[in-house]
Amino acid sequence: MDWVIVLAAGRGIRAGGPKALHPVQGRAWWQVQQDRLKSTIMPPLWIVSERVLAGMQSNSTPPEHVFVADDSAPMFASIAAGVKAISRIDAVPRGVFVLPVDVPAPSPTVFASLSHAIPQTSPAVAAIPTLREDRGHPVYLRWNFVASHILTTNPADARLDELIGNARIEVPVPDASVIENLNTADDFAAWASRNE
Repeated sequence: MDWVIVLAAGRGIRAGGPKALHPVQGRAWWQVQQDRLKSTIMPPLWIVSERVLAGMQSNSTPPEHVFVADDSAPMFASIAAGVKAISRIDAVPRGVFVLPVDVPAPSPTVFASLSHAIPQTSPAVAAIPTLREDRGHPVYLRWNFVASHILTTNPADARLDELIGNARIEVPVPDASVIENLNTADDFAAWASRNE
């Protein structure tokens, strides 16, 4: 089974607070993302800060799989925390998607294309969606790479793109969500107006 790690522990300074809690169409953004992820039929694991968890609990039932991380730690630390949590839940995951919370979850066909893009005999460890010439998210990682590199690397010293290096396959997709980043309140407002 594949999992989706949603990185939602950041402080969201440019957005005026944690992006997961930003109001969009009358709901918190994490709720919008949760609904978008339901259609993938894959379990998401949310990496959140204490503040985000409190916000989730204040107006709804939090997602089933939530792990609290340090909001001042680098992004790789959140990824590492996510894969460690998954390894305790699922003994043999097939792979994981890494989705920053500020990237709207793309269509299920994008997830499917990425998870099936790497041939069994390929040395590639990651599949990355592209739109035109831009790389985006979510990034799909084979579990053997996760187990041999992410679970054994010091989170303070690593970057995912450096660990992947050239061992990646780029997958052209037609969904513009993969290159969208909602960094500011204006970005969220613009996304909401396009998706009413």
